[in-house]
Amino acid sequence: MVEFDPRFVDILRKEIAQLRNSGALPTEAKLKEYYHNFASRFGPERLAALNGEPLLRLMHQRRSANSLMYWLESREGDEFAEGVGTIAGEARSAYGVYNDGTTWLKEGLSVEHEISLHDAVSIAEAQRDEILRGCELFRQLPQGASDEEYASLDTEISHIAHSVSPTAWGHKYFGLIFPERLDHFHNPVHQRFHVIKALQLPPEQRGRYAIAGRFVAMASALGVPMSHLTTALQRRNGHPHAYWRVLAEDSEGVNGSWELMQAQSCMAIGWPALGDLGWLLKDRANEDRLIELLEQHYSSNARAITNARRQIMSFVLRATESDVVVAADGQGNLGIARVKGNYEFVEGDAFPHRRKVEWLNADAWQMPESEALRTMFWELLNESNHIEIERRLAGLARMPLAGRQGTPAEAPMVGRVRAALVRKGQVILYGPPGTGKTYWALRAAFQMSTSENPPGKVEFCTFHPGFQYSDFVEGLRPEVVDGSMVYQRKDGIFKDMCAQAEEEPNRSFYLVIDEINRGDVPRIFGELLSVIEKNKRSRDVLLPLSKSRFSMPENVYIIGTMSSAMGANSLPDAVLRRRFAFVEIIPDPAVLGDAAVEGIGLASWLAELNKRVRAHVGRNARSLQIGHSYFLRGEQPIRDFASLVETLQDDIIPLLEEYCSGDFAVLEKILGPALIDVEELRVRHEMFERPSWGGLSEALRQMVRSSAPVAGKPAKAERNVLAKSTT
Repeated sequence: MVEFDPRFVDILRKEIAQLRNSGALPTEAKLKEYYHNFASRFGPERLAALNGEPLLRLMHQRRSANSLMYWLESREGDEFAEGVGTIAGEARSAYGVYNDGTTWLKEGLSVEHEISLHDAVSIAEAQRDEILRGCELFRQLPQGASDEEYASLDTEISHIAHSVSPTAWGHKYFGLIFPERLDHFHNPVHQRFHVIKALQLPPEQRGRYAIAGRFVAMASALGVPMSHLTTALQRRNGHPHAYWRVLAEDSEGVNGSWELMQAQSCMAIGWPALGDLGWLLKDRANEDRLIELLEQHYSSNARAITNARRQIMSFVLRATESDVVVAADGQGNLGIARVKGNYEFVEGDAFPHRRKVEWLNADAWQMPESEALRTMFWELLNESNHIEIERRLAGLARMPLAGRQGTPAEAPMVGRVRAALVRKGQVILYGPPGTGKTYWALRAAFQMSTSENPPGKVEFCTFHPGFQYSDFVEGLRPEVVDGSMVYQRKDGIFKDMCAQAEEEPNRSFYLVIDEINRGDVPRIFGELLSVIEKNKRSRDVLLPLSKSRFSMPENVYIIGTMSSAMGANSLPDAVLRRRFAFVEIIPDPAVLGDAAVEGIGLASWLAELNKRVRAHVGRNARSLQIGHSYFLRGEQPIRDFASLVETLQDDIIPLLEEYCSGDFAVLEKILGPALIDVEELRVRHEMFERPSWGGLSEALRQMVRSSAPVAGKPAKAERNVLAKSTT
């Protein structure tokens, strides 16, 4: 099964929820009505019942609002609406035959020509037969089919429906008849683009049908109709764009343009002697003039001139607004931008040929696959590189690529969560802030759900002080009916999920509850606490509002997260704790590897910081440690001192101040006198100003150098902190 990055799926889930709330998506009932209306008019049974001119006119009388081609291209109204992908712009020749109002025409290689009614009928009947054969293939396709099964379908349908299956209208027809087995992107370029945007490596086979399984699996994991998925992807991702790489400086930093690109919000290339190339915008075909200029000013080598011409033409003409460009320094990458403007020329600069861009990311990283490392401007074609760029833009930590290599091996933490769910039915991941509890909860849920057949469904919610029983189980909600305000009983998210689970007993349902201990758990669960235990799910309870009987299905699982900071390391009572398994996630400096900033090893510094926290904060100190994710940007550790300064000043120190309850004597023992002024009861924020960075760097290094075993009981001030933090 294909594994999806759970964080991307969560982003997409929120996108779909927003579209639903805004009324931009048809309801599932309305979609079913649309599909039924289409199938009743043009389904395989209807087409099989017709021959001759009636079949021809039903399929190809394009000016008739009752023809197949009209419905595929532009039909919209009460009976049928869009939401299944557009095929606007497809050439008339793709339809095989069409009518201009009086005459049947067929388009040849260069011109259209009139054909007889008999020939037009023959074309329509042949297309109908191909459609019937294609439909039979889709009926044989198993639910949750693999990439290999979709690839086989793609190969076979290209043989038995060779004129219909390669067209956008043919793909759309099959998608309307089998809406949950085929995506609604009818262009192969768009299909691969949206799969890459979903951080997926597309299948090697490039047919329209070979890739469909990815969209089917994604819709299934989200538990939404295909129409909702494709609409959300289109709204989020926009139209396909290219990915480019511009060489900002060589591996030694010589003749670099990176500072210029950042300061001027542009991408820039050299060849200054060529002068202003703006004439290319008006005379795109005049490559001979460009070749002459290159020969005159740079080289007479034909190969070098050809390479330079291609790069310059791509920079000036081919790269378009909304394309993505990566600034590189040879093997490494410096930043990612989006193209925002047309070609400009700046006289007198070593890098005078420029395009306005918007810099979106300035992390240092490397491409998974090398491409033209010493070329000034290059279109990136490797899809693994596209995925890594998209991951960086989304701010998501790196996870194993899903795709051609199959499902990655299960991480140990996922295995622990799985074992806990098998044993108890629900589990809570707990630990200090910044340790990845939500990340692992989502990853476990999605990895387990996508490895099953049929794929499971994952829902996500967050508990908070305002979250109630009515949100979770059932309650009354105000509605306007006939102009009057009335209260209607509405099922909550958990009761909804359980109802779906009862309808689909062979499918697993996972509910991820973030920050579970921030809500009043006994009030939110209510009488459901009596039936969530694995050995009590055969029982039922009476719901007081609806007076209905409720039992929790065996195929529903709960994964909660809980911060252990500030004494919140347990649920309110032993009755609740008995119903959940608990898996602790603690800070792991090893995640930071050997990363160092200004000679400060991040892993050893974090280990020393947490050692001091455990020694000085008090009895609950183990739950008040600092998590490793504070020191990560995406999946990479912090690499520059400015980012480390921001993290310390804006994240770490305020958290420690809260832990220490304003006791600066304790805070000084943790961070040292260089950062804490005990007499004035303040943090020395002047140390975080750029002119003082040298002293700050030395103070941080000194923390690691002065590391020594700490023993004995906490001092009186520290015991005061202990008392405050546990009340």
